[in-house]
Parts: sequence; structure tokens; C-alpha cells
Amino acid sequence: MSVVLDRRLLKLTLFAKARLFLISLILFARIAVFSTTPNIRDLTPASKEYKAVSFLVEKKIMEVDQNQNFKPSLLITRLDLAKYLYNLITTYDFETLCSKTASDVSKDIEKLQRQINNLEKEVQEIQRFLQTAEISRLSSELNDLKKRVANLEGRVNTRLEQVDKKLAELDTKLKLIESRVSQLTTTATAITQPSQPGQPTHTALAELQNTVKSLDSTVKSLSESSKRIDDTLKGQSTELANLRSKLASVEGSVQQISKSLSDFDKRLGSLHDAIVGDRRTFTAQLDSLRMDVSKLSEQQQENSKFFQNLTEELKETKQKISSVESTIAKEINAQVVELSKTLVNLDERVGKLEKVINTGEEFINRLETLDPLTLVNFAGNLQLITNRVEQLETRAQKNEEAVRVINADLKQLTSQIADTKSVQRQLEDTITKLETSIEKQSELERMLKESEKRVQSLRNELEIYKWLSVAAITVSVLFALLFVLGAQ
Repeated sequence: MSVVLDRRLLKLTLFAKARLFLISLILFARIAVFSTTPNIRDLTPASKEYKAVSFLVEKKIMEVDQNQNFKPSLLITRLDLAKYLYNLITTYDFETLCSKTASDVSKDIEKLQRQINNLEKEVQEIQRFLQTAEISRLSSELNDLKKRVANLEGRVNTRLEQVDKKLAELDTKLKLIESRVSQLTTTATAITQPSQPGQPTHTALAELQNTVKSLDSTVKSLSESSKRIDDTLKGQSTELANLRSKLASVEGSVQQISKSLSDFDKRLGSLHDAIVGDRRTFTAQLDSLRMDVSKLSEQQQENSKFFQNLTEELKETKQKISSVESTIAKEINAQVVELSKTLVNLDERVGKLEKVINTGEEFINRLETLDPLTLVNFAGNLQLITNRVEQLETRAQKNEEAVRVINADLKQLTSQIADTKSVQRQLEDTITKLETSIEKQSELERMLKESEKRVQSLRNELEIYKWLSVAAITVSVLFALLFVLGAQ
């Protein structure tokens, strides 16, 4: 389980580092302003900016003119900036990348959550193992041994008290016998000595017979008591032999219990070492994940700042586009009014010419009666009028072509305005997606904190179980030692 967790967390760290490298590369490409191609005429490869400009031109984010000139000193308008940003976002697919990054991090968090759940299940299995029938059987055997040892101690203490009482009685009786024997020796010495005058010997002999009888009776009682003591000692010896055999069996069971406890202690030690190793690896991986998340949060903050600047620039571009639209509309309306006036004037002039042409026949009829000189003058004037009409027609055609050009420029401006509006919408969508990714990032941080709290609680529970097992082992060993010392 720990190996699988290590592999998964290693894959997660590698994936996060790769994502971090890719995002940093994209940010570097986005921050760059100037670009060029390897065939740039107005920028040498020895310059510091050549690499960045070449990269941007190769990726088609920025471009050069027809003569392969980048023109570094040329100013950039808002529309150019919007076009470059649009090329950057579409080239690297930044929107889907942000969504994919958030989704992948959420998947990794779900994997970590599942792994933590598996760890909790393992801890529950350890608890069940600690509460199995083997532990209950050992506790019941220990309780039985405690009861049996207490009963044996009570019986041995009562028997020892009885023996002590009997020995005290024997001691008192022996003292009495010794005192009686001393009296008899004194009487015997008195009898062996020569009798003094006036002392009766009959009474002394009677007393001696009485003492001998009493001595015989005491000896008989002592022999009977010694027999009774021998019987009791034999019974005590048999009971002691039984106690020794029982103690041997108890010592064997205690040895078995100690072996099982030592095996259990070894198992707990190996389990503790495994848990400590898993905890270290998990903490290290959590630390690396926290570092990655902190870096992602920093980059997220930078992105948010960058997009705030973009929103401000978009607002300014909106205002500028609206002002440009108003100025262009005013200019076009003025040109249309002027063209309409010129067309009205031309129509009036053409009408006048038509009237003149219509009345030309009458003039020709009249001129037939005139002389040739007046006819030549009239022909010259007519030629001038026709030339003027042709000039007016060419001018009207030029005005129509100018109207067509203006209409084409209007169409191009409307298409550019539509493109800028689409870029604006796309930027607004990216901003909303970035805000959602920031919210997901905060939720991921909250989930990480909760998982850390759960891991800490699991660590505390494992420590409690470890100390409880150690306490149970020490208590059992102390009971076994007390039992052995009490038996001795």
C-alpha cells in the first residue's frame, strides 16, 4: 500500500512540476512584447531581445512586414495588443489549459482522499486486530491465573499460620518438659544425697512417683502430638508438591503468554515502523504538494493581476473604439452629404444639358439660315460643351468609385470592430474561467487543510493505540513477575 502511494504521489509531483514549467513558459511568452523571425533584417542575432522576438514570430504571435523588418521603434496600438493577446491565447489554448489544470488538480485531490480513506480502513483493521479473540482469550487467562494465584496464596498463608501455631505450642510444651526435667534432676540429686535427720523420705518417693506418672502422660501426649504433626507435615508436603506442579504449569502458561506478547510486540513494532515510514513519505509528499500549490497560487495571483490590467485595457479600448466609430461615422456622413450635394448638382447640370440638346434641333434649324462663320463658332461652343459634359461624367464616375472605396473601408472597419468585440468576449470568458479556477484553488486548499487535520487525528490515534499496547504489555509482565515472586 505504501509503495503504491509513493508511486502515485511521485507521479502527482512530476505532473505538477511539468504543469508549472508549462505555465511559466506561457507566461514568459505572454509578457514578451517584441518578436521576430530568424530572418530579421533590422535586428541582429547578437542582441539580447533577438531570441524572444524570434520565438514570438515563429509561434505566429507577432509578425514582421513584407520586407522582413520588425521595426522595434514602432509604437503599438490597443488593437495590435488585442490581436497579439488573441494570437497568444489561441496558439497555446490557454483557456482549456486553465480548466484542465484545475480538473487535474481536483482529480489528484480525489486520489489523495481515496488513499486517506484506505489508510483509515487499515487503521480500523488494526483496531479490530487489537480487539480480536486472541487478546480477549489472553485477558481471560490472565484473570483466571490471578484468581488461582490469589486462592493459592490464601491457602498457603492459612496453612503456614496453622504450622506456626503448632510449632509455638510445641515450643511451650518443650519448655515445660525442660523445666520439669530440671526439677526431676534436682529431686534426684536430693534423693541421692544422704538424708538429713528429721526429713521424711516417704513423701519424697511419693512425689517422685507422681512426677514420673505425669512425665509418662506428657510423653504420651507429646508422641501423639508429634504423630499428628507428622501427619500434617505429610499432608503439607503433598499439597506443596501439588502447588509446585501447579506453579510449573502456571510458569509454562506464563512463558507462552510472554512469547505471544513478545510476538505481538514485534508485530506492533514492525507495524509502527511501517506507519512511521508511510507517515514520513506522506508528510514529505504533502510538503511538496503544498509548495506546488503555493506556487500555483502565486501564479494565479499574477494571472489575476494580469487579467485585471487586461480588463482595464479592454475598457479603454472600448472607449477608444466607440470614439473612433463616432468620428468615422461623422466623417462618412459628411462625405456622403457632400457627395449627395455634388450628385444633385451634376443631375441639375445634366438636366440642363439635356434641355440644351433637346433644343439643339431648333438651334440647328435656325442656324441653317445663318452664315458659315456663326456655324463654326457654334460648333466650337458645342464641342466645348460636350467636353465639359464628358469631364462631368468622369468626375461622377470617380465620385462613385470613391463611394465604393468608402463603403469597402466601412465594411473593413465593421469587421475589425466585430473582431475586437469577439476578442473582448473571449477575454471576458477567460477572466470568468480564471475566477472559477481561483475559487477551485481555494476549495482545493480547504480540502488539503481538512486532509491534513484528518491525517493528524490518525497520527494521534495511532500514538494512543501504541501507548495502550505498551501499557497492556507492561501490565501483563508485571502481573507475571508478581505471580512468580508470590509463588517463590
